[in-house]
Amino acid sequence: MPNLKMSEHTDRPELIDFLKSRLGIQFRVFQELIFQKKHFQEDIVIFKTELIQIELDKNRIVWDNKDAVSAIIETKIKGKGNLEQDELQLKKYCKELNCKIGFVTNYEDLIFYEYTPTYTVKNSEVHLFNSFHKMAEFISKKIENYTGLILLKEPEEILKDLENYIDSLIRFTVKIPGEEWEKHLRLNDEQEKIAKKKELTEQELKDRYSFFQRTAAYIAITQLLFYIVLRMYRIENGLKIPRLRPLSTSNGIPSQIQEIIEDIPNNNLNFTSIFGKSREVFSYLEDDASDVLQKIIFDLEGISSKYVIENDLIGQIFQRLMPFETRKKFAAYYTRNEAAELLCRLAINDKGSKIYDPACGSGTLLVKAYHRKKELKLKQHKKLLDDIRGSDISDIAAMMTTVNLAIQNPSKWTNKVYIYPHDVFSLVSGIERFFPIVKITANERKLVKPVYKKLNHSIDVLIANPPFTRGSRLTPNYRKKLLNLDVVKNNNLKLNFSSINLYAFFILILPQFVKKENGILAFILPVGAINTVNMVDVWKTILENEFGIKYLIEASDLDESFSDSDDHEIIIILQKNYDKCARFIKLFGILSKKDINGLVNSWDATDAPLLRTKDFLIQNIPQEKVKSVSCIMWNLQPSKMMLLLYSNFIPLNLKKLNPLDKENYKNDLSQSITVVTENASRPVDYWFLPNKYWDISQITEDKITIKATSKNTVISTDGNTPQFLHLPIEVYKPAISRTLKNYREYFPVVNTNELVNFFLFHEKHPKMKKYFSWGQKAHLAKLFGPSHSMHSPAKVSIGIVKKIDFKSTKSIALKFVPPKNGTMMIRIGFRGCNSQMDDLFFSYLTSSLFILDVVEKSRKRRAEFVLVYQIDLFLKFRFPDFPKIVKDEVNFNEIIRTSNIHNTRKTLKERPNIVELVKGARRNKENSLRKLDEAWFRALNIPIGLIDSLYQEIEESFKDIENK
Repeated sequence: MPNLKMSEHTDRPELIDFLKSRLGIQFRVFQELIFQKKHFQEDIVIFKTELIQIELDKNRIVWDNKDAVSAIIETKIKGKGNLEQDELQLKKYCKELNCKIGFVTNYEDLIFYEYTPTYTVKNSEVHLFNSFHKMAEFISKKIENYTGLILLKEPEEILKDLENYIDSLIRFTVKIPGEEWEKHLRLNDEQEKIAKKKELTEQELKDRYSFFQRTAAYIAITQLLFYIVLRMYRIENGLKIPRLRPLSTSNGIPSQIQEIIEDIPNNNLNFTSIFGKSREVFSYLEDDASDVLQKIIFDLEGISSKYVIENDLIGQIFQRLMPFETRKKFAAYYTRNEAAELLCRLAINDKGSKIYDPACGSGTLLVKAYHRKKELKLKQHKKLLDDIRGSDISDIAAMMTTVNLAIQNPSKWTNKVYIYPHDVFSLVSGIERFFPIVKITANERKLVKPVYKKLNHSIDVLIANPPFTRGSRLTPNYRKKLLNLDVVKNNNLKLNFSSINLYAFFILILPQFVKKENGILAFILPVGAINTVNMVDVWKTILENEFGIKYLIEASDLDESFSDSDDHEIIIILQKNYDKCARFIKLFGILSKKDINGLVNSWDATDAPLLRTKDFLIQNIPQEKVKSVSCIMWNLQPSKMMLLLYSNFIPLNLKKLNPLDKENYKNDLSQSITVVTENASRPVDYWFLPNKYWDISQITEDKITIKATSKNTVISTDGNTPQFLHLPIEVYKPAISRTLKNYREYFPVVNTNELVNFFLFHEKHPKMKKYFSWGQKAHLAKLFGPSHSMHSPAKVSIGIVKKIDFKSTKSIALKFVPPKNGTMMIRIGFRGCNSQMDDLFFSYLTSSLFILDVVEKSRKRRAEFVLVYQIDLFLKFRFPDFPKIVKDEVNFNEIIRTSNIHNTRKTLKERPNIVELVKGARRNKENSLRKLDEAWFRALNIPIGLIDSLYQEIEESFKDIENK
């Protein structure tokens, strides 16, 4: 019988693998290092990563810091006794390498030594271990305690490193023409590719090739990280065969990295979706990329697989490291884990469901779908991946999703992951393939015949966080493609690209993918998807196609979004032939701190029409009622007070309403109230001068002097010097808020900070050249964002105050007859058909009832302010029947009397902000606002006893706003 003798080297590689896994990228582990000066060879040496340099050309490690060596390990043959006798040898090595801790082990017993500066033994410990994992854990903990270094970098640090690696690697991927990368990485049919390129301008073609050059770098980094994770997972879980080689043995040489990566398919691990021929990058790179690649491998090798998976590092490569310009183009946003979990928990209730995400990004939703199906007792990795489909217009995204799904169980071979780089709109119209190719050329590079397989009505659950790309940013050819979609033409939809987003077209086409009986659609969308007039016909089309809403959930004001977009967002779940009550839900607090299953179970157990808890507000609304009104009337946070009143309230103008909403009213206020704006939607020849950047230093009879308060201003090249502009008084017109006496006449909506705002007129005035020059520089420097007139220095607000800040605003009404130039500042004003109607409408707009309504119906809740447009007053708001109230002389006179007291007794400057105003009304029974509210309660036949409930509802609405 053959006889093989074991040596001290036999188990050492396995111990080193576990050490690398535990120590992470802060430390480097090497074996068999020869100390040439003293002619001895050390078994295992552990270095601090940042303190050493590897000189490949001289085959050596060098350092000039005395703390570079963190620990030394002497290994002996397994089972060897009397390890104490090896302490002298260990001490010698430690002294030569200036190391204060060391270990001697026979892979079962281990002795730890800590030395004094003179190398006497300060401390020693003897331990027995039954696994390499526990031994590596012990050694790592001693090193961590001794060095004070955290074993793993924080995710943010690693992401920053990855970002730098990508930038470094792109220097080498751009040496290969973008057209060659496209040909290699995207298996399109040649005719399809030629047709696409004919649509592109020269610049678009250049951008396309640059995109593929960058894509190659992303794929390379992802392959390296996935290989490292796969290898470390197998080490950490004791999977010894086949053993995958460390990438560091490649010395960073691209062709050698490719050979190591090919260990995977050569060992029948079958990760062809990630490492197949169409994903080769390293075989294309030249050897001069070796230094960069070696650095990347050196920093990453040994990182724990659990750490990478738990922190979603691969997903974040795509979502957070993709250049902003690219993300902006695709409007690609990173779905938060908790939101993805919530969506999948609501949408997927059958372990056998076929899932599809048509805009999969880095795969967050599909990964949560994978885990949801596992919760439902589907345990087979291959079957889970067979049930999950995804596509994305971005090659990078498709790659990341593939990796993210495969990595969910690295112990299982993954031959196919059904994720493809395809534009779903081309898929719908049958231009591109979706399912795997079956025939390629001999060099495995070019698709000969694409395979078409329709997904029509084959999906159980479609999940998506579709791109929020504005229609105005789409190319003319792409717009034409969208308008030619069958669903658009067949429903005769008139969709204006200046006011509609790409997600609207996703919503329209995706119903054809799900099953006709009970297929489910689940979306993450901006709140604008339900409260803007251009989406009314989109949702009407879906609901008329026999879909019912199961859940409509609005993010809390603290979270704001379910992704990393700047939009306030909703989750909406629809199901084919669903006719039960729709559950409208407003979340409170922070979702990441909630029990997702607990939330869903609570919602499903709630049958009450309206229920409010500390975590959510839920309404159960009959499906027919939801379908009887337009989407802009779907209210996710109704107050009991407004629910009570709205049954008797009427709109300002029936003609402005959607046909669905018109049917609910017999009359309106169009003969009584006119809402007006002044020049708010077309270019103008003035500038609005905001106090955020300027202070008015002095006003004289002939000039006004303003001083810069921000370094963002660009008057001269010296931005740090206090800067003044002296401008003639005739180029100004004071805003309506200029003098306190005007408050009593016009009662404007003005922020305290804007009490001395002015409008600048006369662009061509000779004395305005300096200011005009500054405005041009400011816009060229992109300091203030795009503006109304393209010259206004007003940040974001495009020269008009469009937001109502409840922490400083004094009122929510502007009264003017005729319109004053103050309308440019606040956008919306009104006038009544006579003075009675004028005064009555104004008094309602300054009451707490309207304050509550504004908070509820805010188009966009950004924590501390609410944005309301003029169109909202017509479409979303309803008002008391003012002509009827005017006829009730007693109540009418009381409203006007209390309004005059409330709105004129104090100047606006002296009045508290709205939050404090409401608190004062609640606490003080003699408060002027309370008296006005009581007058309105009597006129509307509401019991006065409910007035404190009104204030409580307002304060609850402000709670998240104030917390933020």
